[in-house]
Amino acid sequence: MAALRIALLTPARWADFVGLFGPRGACAGCWCQFPRLTSPEWKTQGGSNRRAMKRIVDAGDPPGLLAYHGDQAVGWVAVDPRGQRYAPTFAWHGLMAAFRAAGFKEVARRSERRPIMRRVLRARAGAARG
Repeated sequence: MAALRIALLTPARWADFVGLFGPRGACAGCWCQFPRLTSPEWKTQGGSNRRAMKRIVDAGDPPGLLAYHGDQAVGWVAVDPRGQRYAPTFAWHGLMAAFRAAGFKEVARRSERRPIMRRVLRARAGAARG
């Protein structure tokens, strides 16, 4: 089985990103814009998400990573410094057990039912990078 190759989403890889997201933009035309917008912005954004993502990619600061199996893009993750491109109130939510299984640790609680979880990612040095 071939290993995954990870690459920055750059303008040169835009077609791969579009191919991965498909004609509907992955999730109902989101094009990974939902976490970047406030609720009022999302409700009034219309069909401009693909164009908005293209502008972000074309600006030259890669907004995330594509995973490739061979020459085919098979995965995507948005990666940005905290607060730079995401709406300040955005947070992922889901079953705590799923987050724990993915390596997240609880760091605080807003309430008994609202844990705040974090997963620290570390860069690999020099020769260890793929």
